[in-house]
This record gives sequence, structure tokens and C-alpha cells, in this order.
Amino acid sequence: MSFKPFPAPSIQCALGAACVLSEDVGISSGFIPDGAFADNSDSTNWGYEPHKSRLSSTGWCGSKDAFIFLSVDLQRCKI
Repeated sequence: MSFKPFPAPSIQCALGAACVLSEDVGISSGFIPDGAFADNSDSTNWGYEPHKSRLSSTGWCGSKDAFIFLSVDLQRCKI
């Protein structure tokens, strides 16, 4: 299985000019607080907590169990 980027023509804005598709959500800038990052791992390695999944950070490392996920509460509705 390989990653295939979402084709740009398939993204359509129903709100007209008021819809901004390239607006940053605030993950790398720090607008989204560290507490908005969570995972379902029982043991996250110290130094690799969920909030470290931001760009230009050390990265997140959950446990080795199957079905581990990372979630981010974006604080507001984003398109």
C-alpha cells in the first residue's frame, strides 16, 4: 500500500469565496495547545508525547500495540 495524495480538483468549496482551503490550522504554529493532542496508548515514551507530533518536533511514539492512534482537537470547525 502506498500513499496517494488527494487530487486538488476533487476538493470543491460550497461556500464560494468565503471558503479558504489553504488556511493553517495552527498545529505547527502552536495555536493548537499541547493539551489538544491525545493518543490511546497506555505507555507513550517520554520525550515523544502526542504533542510532539507537530512539524519540526521530535515526533510522537505510542506503544507497539495494534490500533494505536493520535487525535488532535482543532478547537474549531475547519474545511
